[in-house]
Amino acid sequence: MAHWPELAQRLELVLVEPNPGMAARQRQRLQGCPLPARWCVFEAQAHAPLQGVLLAHEVLDALPVERVIWDGVQWRPQWVVLQEGAPPGPSLRLAAGEPLDPQGDAALLNQLQRRGLLAAGGSTAPATALPPGWTTELHTATQPWLSAAAQALQCGVLLVIDYALEAHRYNAPARSQGTLMAYRDQRASGDPLLEPGAWDLTAHLCLECLDADASAAGWLPAGQCRQGQALLALGLAQRLHGLQQLPCDQLSAALAAREALLRLVDPAGLGEFRWIVYRQGSKSTGPVPLCLGEPLLG
Repeated sequence: MAHWPELAQRLELVLVEPNPGMAARQRQRLQGCPLPARWCVFEAQAHAPLQGVLLAHEVLDALPVERVIWDGVQWRPQWVVLQEGAPPGPSLRLAAGEPLDPQGDAALLNQLQRRGLLAAGGSTAPATALPPGWTTELHTATQPWLSAAAQALQCGVLLVIDYALEAHRYNAPARSQGTLMAYRDQRASGDPLLEPGAWDLTAHLCLECLDADASAAGWLPAGQCRQGQALLALGLAQRLHGLQQLPCDQLSAALAAREALLRLVDPAGLGEFRWIVYRQGSKSTGPVPLCLGEPLLG
Protein backbone atom coordinates (compact mmCIF):
# COMPACT_ATOMS: atom_id res chain seq x y z
CA MET A 1 0.00 0.00 0.00
CA ALA A 2 3.05 2.28 -0.06
CA HIS A 3 2.07 3.53 -3.52
CA TRP A 4 -1.50 4.33 -2.45
CA PRO A 5 -1.22 5.85 1.05
CA GLU A 6 -4.48 7.80 0.82
CA LEU A 7 -6.38 4.69 -0.28
CA ALA A 8 -4.82 2.58 2.47
CA GLN A 9 -5.99 5.06 5.09
CA ARG A 10 -9.59 4.52 4.03
CA LEU A 11 -9.58 0.72 3.98
CA GLU A 12 -10.24 -1.98 6.54
CA LEU A 13 -9.77 -5.71 6.07
CA VAL A 14 -12.70 -7.68 7.51
CA LEU A 15 -12.34 -11.47 7.49
CA VAL A 16 -15.40 -13.70 7.66
CA GLU A 17 -13.98 -16.89 9.13
CA PRO A 18 -16.26 -19.30 11.05
CA ASN A 19 -13.42 -21.72 11.87
CA PRO A 20 -11.60 -20.63 15.09
CA GLY A 21 -8.47 -22.54 14.15
CA MET A 22 -8.24 -20.85 10.76
CA ALA A 23 -8.93 -17.46 12.34
CA ALA A 24 -6.00 -17.99 14.70
CA ARG A 25 -3.72 -18.83 11.77
CA GLN A 26 -4.93 -15.75 9.89
CA ARG A 27 -4.18 -13.51 12.87
CA GLN A 28 -0.67 -14.88 12.98
CA ARG A 29 -0.12 -14.41 9.24
CA LEU A 30 -1.53 -10.88 9.27
CA GLN A 31 0.66 -9.59 12.07
CA GLY A 32 2.23 -6.43 10.76
CA CYS A 33 -0.38 -6.00 8.00
CA PRO A 34 -0.46 -2.30 6.96
CA LEU A 35 -4.27 -2.39 6.93
CA PRO A 36 -6.39 -2.59 10.07
CA ALA A 37 -7.94 -6.07 10.25
CA ARG A 38 -10.76 -7.62 12.24
CA TRP A 39 -12.84 -10.80 12.19
CA CYS A 40 -16.62 -11.19 12.09
CA VAL A 41 -19.48 -13.44 11.01
CA PHE A 42 -22.16 -12.48 8.52
CA GLU A 43 -24.96 -12.62 11.08
CA ALA A 44 -23.28 -10.03 13.31
CA GLN A 45 -22.24 -7.81 10.40
CA ALA A 46 -25.83 -7.66 9.14
CA HIS A 47 -26.58 -5.23 12.00
CA ALA A 48 -23.92 -2.84 10.68
CA PRO A 49 -23.49 -3.63 6.97
CA LEU A 50 -20.32 -2.48 5.26
CA GLN A 51 -19.44 -0.83 1.98
CA GLY A 52 -16.75 -2.21 -0.29
CA VAL A 53 -15.72 -5.43 -2.04
CA LEU A 54 -16.65 -8.88 -0.75
CA LEU A 55 -14.10 -11.43 -2.00
CA ALA A 56 -15.09 -15.12 -2.00
CA HIS A 57 -11.94 -16.92 -3.15
CA GLU A 58 -12.57 -20.69 -3.29
CA VAL A 59 -15.33 -20.34 -0.72
CA LEU A 60 -18.46 -21.48 -2.54
CA ASP A 61 -16.89 -24.69 -3.84
CA ALA A 62 -16.13 -25.70 -0.24
CA LEU A 63 -19.74 -25.37 0.98
CA PRO A 64 -21.70 -28.58 1.65
CA VAL A 65 -23.32 -30.22 -1.38
CA GLU A 66 -26.08 -32.76 -1.90
CA ARG A 67 -25.09 -35.69 -4.08
CA VAL A 68 -27.67 -37.44 -6.26
CA ILE A 69 -27.51 -40.56 -8.42
CA TRP A 70 -29.65 -41.75 -11.34
CA ASP A 71 -30.50 -45.44 -10.88
CA GLY A 72 -31.92 -45.87 -14.38
CA VAL A 73 -35.48 -45.17 -13.27
CA GLN A 74 -35.43 -42.46 -10.59
CA TRP A 75 -33.17 -39.86 -9.01
CA ARG A 76 -31.99 -40.77 -5.52
CA PRO A 77 -29.93 -38.89 -2.93
CA GLN A 78 -26.58 -40.45 -2.15
CA TRP A 79 -25.89 -40.86 1.57
CA VAL A 80 -22.81 -41.59 3.63
CA VAL A 81 -23.46 -44.78 5.62
CA LEU A 82 -21.48 -46.70 8.21
CA GLN A 83 -20.45 -50.17 7.08
CA GLU A 84 -19.65 -52.55 9.92
CA GLY A 85 -18.30 -56.07 10.01
CA ALA A 86 -15.95 -55.86 7.03
CA PRO A 87 -12.19 -56.00 7.76
CA PRO A 88 -10.19 -54.16 8.88
CA GLY A 89 -13.11 -52.59 10.78
CA PRO A 90 -16.00 -50.14 10.44
CA SER A 91 -15.79 -47.89 7.39
CA LEU A 92 -17.82 -45.30 5.52
CA ARG A 93 -19.34 -45.83 2.10
CA LEU A 94 -21.74 -44.07 -0.27
CA ALA A 95 -25.21 -45.56 -0.76
CA ALA A 96 -28.34 -44.52 -2.63
CA GLY A 97 -31.32 -43.41 -0.54
CA GLU A 98 -35.03 -43.35 -1.26
CA PRO A 99 -36.18 -41.79 -4.57
CA LEU A 100 -36.51 -38.02 -4.60
CA ASP A 101 -40.01 -36.86 -3.76
CA PRO A 102 -41.42 -33.93 -5.81
CA GLN A 103 -42.87 -32.43 -2.61
CA GLY A 104 -40.23 -33.09 0.04
CA ASP A 105 -37.22 -32.71 -2.26
CA ALA A 106 -38.44 -29.78 -4.35
CA ALA A 107 -35.20 -27.80 -3.83
CA LEU A 108 -33.07 -30.65 -5.17
CA LEU A 109 -35.35 -31.21 -8.15
CA ASN A 110 -35.30 -27.47 -8.84
CA GLN A 111 -31.51 -27.53 -9.11
CA LEU A 112 -31.68 -30.57 -11.38
CA GLN A 113 -34.05 -28.61 -13.58
CA ARG A 114 -31.64 -25.64 -13.71
CA ARG A 115 -28.93 -28.01 -14.80
CA GLY A 116 -31.13 -29.35 -17.61
CA LEU A 117 -31.33 -32.75 -15.93
CA LEU A 118 -35.12 -33.01 -15.76
CA ALA A 119 -37.50 -33.60 -18.64
CA ALA A 120 -40.34 -31.14 -19.27
CA GLY A 121 -43.85 -31.69 -18.05
CA GLY A 122 -43.16 -32.33 -14.38
CA SER A 123 -41.31 -35.60 -14.96
CA THR A 124 -38.48 -36.49 -12.58
CA ALA A 125 -36.61 -38.34 -15.34
CA PRO A 126 -33.50 -36.77 -16.97
CA ALA A 127 -34.01 -34.54 -19.98
CA THR A 128 -31.46 -36.67 -21.87
CA ALA A 129 -30.61 -40.35 -21.52
CA LEU A 130 -28.20 -41.06 -18.69
CA PRO A 131 -26.65 -44.40 -17.76
CA PRO A 132 -27.57 -45.93 -14.39
CA GLY A 133 -25.11 -44.79 -11.74
CA TRP A 134 -24.66 -41.31 -13.22
CA THR A 135 -23.89 -39.06 -10.24
CA THR A 136 -23.64 -35.32 -9.67
CA GLU A 137 -23.70 -32.63 -6.96
CA LEU A 138 -26.29 -30.00 -6.11
CA HIS A 139 -25.18 -26.84 -4.29
CA THR A 140 -28.01 -26.25 -1.82
CA ALA A 141 -25.87 -24.19 0.60
CA THR A 142 -24.92 -21.51 -1.96
CA GLN A 143 -28.13 -19.48 -1.91
CA PRO A 144 -28.24 -19.13 1.92
CA TRP A 145 -24.58 -18.01 1.88
CA LEU A 146 -25.30 -15.43 -0.83
CA SER A 147 -28.31 -14.13 1.11
CA ALA A 148 -26.22 -13.72 4.28
CA ALA A 149 -23.50 -11.98 2.26
CA ALA A 150 -26.02 -9.54 0.81
CA GLN A 151 -27.22 -8.62 4.29
CA ALA A 152 -23.65 -7.92 5.43
CA LEU A 153 -22.89 -5.54 2.56
CA GLN A 154 -24.66 -2.19 2.34
CA CYS A 155 -23.04 -1.05 -0.90
CA GLY A 156 -20.50 -2.68 -3.15
CA VAL A 157 -19.75 -5.77 -5.20
CA LEU A 158 -19.16 -9.48 -4.71
CA LEU A 159 -16.22 -11.11 -6.48
CA VAL A 160 -16.40 -14.92 -6.64
CA ILE A 161 -13.19 -16.69 -7.70
CA ASP A 162 -13.77 -20.39 -8.15
CA TYR A 163 -13.84 -23.35 -10.51
CA ALA A 164 -17.19 -23.07 -12.29
CA LEU A 165 -18.65 -24.83 -15.31
CA GLU A 166 -21.56 -24.17 -17.63
CA ALA A 167 -24.33 -26.71 -17.15
CA HIS A 168 -23.58 -28.50 -20.44
CA ARG A 169 -19.94 -28.98 -19.36
CA TYR A 170 -20.94 -30.04 -15.85
CA ASN A 171 -23.27 -32.64 -17.39
CA ALA A 172 -20.70 -33.97 -19.86
CA PRO A 173 -20.08 -37.75 -19.96
CA ALA A 174 -16.57 -37.18 -18.61
CA ARG A 175 -18.17 -36.00 -15.34
CA SER A 176 -20.53 -38.94 -14.90
CA GLN A 177 -19.28 -39.18 -11.30
CA GLY A 178 -19.58 -35.44 -10.66
CA THR A 179 -16.79 -33.11 -9.59
CA LEU A 180 -16.55 -33.90 -5.86
CA MET A 181 -12.84 -34.24 -5.03
CA ALA A 182 -10.59 -34.54 -1.99
CA TYR A 183 -7.35 -32.52 -1.76
CA ARG A 184 -4.39 -32.57 0.62
CA ASP A 185 -0.79 -31.41 0.25
CA GLN A 186 -1.14 -30.69 -3.48
CA ARG A 187 -2.58 -34.18 -4.06
CA ALA A 188 -6.05 -34.98 -5.39
CA SER A 189 -8.29 -38.00 -4.88
CA GLY A 190 -11.65 -38.94 -6.35
CA ASP A 191 -12.60 -40.68 -3.09
CA PRO A 192 -14.36 -38.15 -0.82
CA LEU A 193 -14.33 -40.68 2.05
CA LEU A 194 -10.58 -41.17 2.04
CA GLU A 195 -9.34 -40.54 5.61
CA PRO A 196 -12.40 -38.48 6.62
CA GLY A 197 -11.46 -35.15 8.17
CA ALA A 198 -7.88 -35.25 6.88
CA TRP A 199 -8.61 -34.06 3.32
CA ASP A 200 -10.31 -30.90 2.03
CA LEU A 201 -13.44 -31.56 -0.04
CA THR A 202 -14.48 -29.44 -3.00
CA ALA A 203 -17.04 -29.54 -5.83
CA HIS A 204 -17.16 -27.29 -8.90
CA LEU A 205 -19.91 -24.71 -9.25
CA CYS A 206 -22.54 -24.68 -11.99
CA LEU A 207 -22.69 -21.19 -13.51
CA GLU A 208 -26.42 -21.29 -14.29
CA CYS A 209 -27.25 -22.44 -10.75
CA LEU A 210 -24.92 -19.85 -9.24
CA ASP A 211 -26.57 -17.04 -11.23
CA ALA A 212 -30.03 -18.23 -10.18
CA ASP A 213 -29.01 -18.44 -6.51
CA ALA A 214 -27.40 -15.00 -6.69
CA SER A 215 -30.54 -13.51 -8.24
CA ALA A 216 -32.70 -15.04 -5.50
CA ALA A 217 -30.40 -13.42 -2.92
CA GLY A 218 -30.68 -9.97 -4.50
CA TRP A 219 -27.45 -9.91 -6.53
CA LEU A 220 -27.23 -8.88 -10.18
CA PRO A 221 -24.57 -10.21 -12.58
CA ALA A 222 -21.89 -7.64 -13.49
CA GLY A 223 -19.60 -9.75 -15.68
CA GLN A 224 -17.21 -12.67 -15.58
CA CYS A 225 -13.99 -13.93 -17.16
CA ARG A 226 -11.34 -16.57 -16.65
CA GLN A 227 -8.46 -15.90 -14.30
CA GLY A 228 -5.93 -15.78 -17.10
CA GLN A 229 -7.83 -12.93 -18.77
CA ALA A 230 -8.26 -11.08 -15.48
CA LEU A 231 -4.61 -11.22 -14.47
CA LEU A 232 -3.40 -10.18 -17.91
CA ALA A 233 -5.75 -7.20 -17.78
CA LEU A 234 -4.35 -6.34 -14.33
CA GLY A 235 -0.78 -6.18 -15.64
CA LEU A 236 0.61 -9.73 -15.48
CA ALA A 237 2.36 -9.31 -18.85
CA GLN A 238 4.22 -6.30 -17.50
CA ARG A 239 5.26 -8.30 -14.43
CA LEU A 240 6.64 -11.07 -16.64
CA HIS A 241 8.49 -8.52 -18.76
CA GLY A 242 9.96 -6.95 -15.62
CA LEU A 243 11.49 -10.29 -14.63
CA GLN A 244 13.60 -10.16 -17.79
CA GLN A 245 15.25 -6.98 -16.53
CA LEU A 246 16.67 -8.63 -13.40
CA PRO A 247 20.46 -9.05 -13.25
CA CYS A 248 22.03 -12.40 -14.09
CA ASP A 249 22.80 -13.22 -10.47
CA GLN A 250 19.03 -13.30 -9.82
CA LEU A 251 18.25 -15.67 -12.68
CA SER A 252 17.15 -18.54 -10.41
CA ALA A 253 14.73 -16.29 -8.51
CA ALA A 254 13.42 -14.81 -11.76
CA LEU A 255 12.71 -18.24 -13.26
CA ALA A 256 10.92 -19.40 -10.09
CA ALA A 257 8.80 -16.23 -10.08
CA ARG A 258 8.03 -16.67 -13.78
CA GLU A 259 6.92 -20.27 -13.24
CA ALA A 260 4.68 -19.24 -10.35
CA LEU A 261 3.05 -16.47 -12.39
CA LEU A 262 2.49 -18.71 -15.41
CA ARG A 263 0.76 -21.31 -13.21
CA LEU A 264 -1.83 -18.66 -12.37
CA VAL A 265 -2.85 -18.33 -16.02
CA ASP A 266 -2.34 -21.91 -17.24
CA PRO A 267 -5.64 -22.79 -19.00
CA ALA A 268 -5.23 -26.42 -17.88
CA GLY A 269 -4.96 -25.36 -14.24
CA LEU A 270 -5.49 -22.19 -12.23
CA GLY A 271 -6.11 -20.14 -15.37
CA GLU A 272 -9.48 -21.92 -15.63
CA PHE A 273 -10.68 -20.24 -12.44
CA ARG A 274 -13.69 -18.01 -13.09
CA TRP A 275 -13.78 -14.44 -11.79
CA ILE A 276 -17.49 -13.70 -11.41
CA VAL A 277 -18.72 -10.28 -10.28
CA TYR A 278 -22.15 -9.48 -8.84
CA ARG A 279 -23.56 -6.15 -7.73
CA GLN A 280 -26.38 -5.56 -5.37
CA GLY A 281 -29.74 -5.21 -7.06
CA SER A 282 -32.17 -4.96 -4.15
CA LYS A 283 -30.67 -1.81 -2.62
CA SER A 284 -29.83 0.23 -5.72
CA THR A 285 -30.97 0.59 -9.31
CA GLY A 286 -27.87 1.88 -11.09
CA PRO A 287 -24.28 0.68 -11.34
CA VAL A 288 -22.69 0.34 -7.92
CA PRO A 289 -19.34 2.12 -7.54
CA LEU A 290 -16.55 0.77 -5.39
CA CYS A 291 -17.16 2.62 -2.12
CA LEU A 292 -13.71 3.43 -0.78
CA GLY A 293 -14.78 5.72 2.03
CA GLU A 294 -15.94 2.86 4.22
CA PRO A 295 -14.48 -0.47 5.39
CA LEU A 296 -13.56 -3.11 2.86
CA LEU A 297 -15.15 -6.50 3.44
CA GLY A 298 -12.75 -9.27 2.45
